[in-house]
Amino acid sequence: MRKLDETHALFYHEPMRKLYRMNLLDGSAEEIAIAYDQSDVLSHAPGYAKLSKWVRYGCEECAICSLTQMLENQGAGDSFDRQACLEAYGEIAMYADGSSGKVIHKAMMQGL
Repeated sequence: MRKLDETHALFYHEPMRKLYRMNLLDGSAEEIAIAYDQSDVLSHAPGYAKLSKWVRYGCEECAICSLTQMLENQGAGDSFDRQACLEAYGEIAMYADGSSGKVIHKAMMQGL
């Protein structure tokens, strides 16, 4: 709840995703329509970015970035960058340079 003045406050009900203006004196409440300007929403979209500790680089499908837009590299936010992807996953993956087959072959040959 955020107090606006001595008699009014805003309350956001997360489960229903609704915003209410409450009168603190009489307990009445009115729903306030939530609206966003599309350009503001698009300016905050990350696009391809670090999503979590283990998902170092990716893009999430959402209302402003559909699967089709992601596949065509036309979603909101940053576009796919192959080099950035390789660098991001290179931080947590061994042999990200593609040499894992050589390492496996060497280990197998030593085991024989």
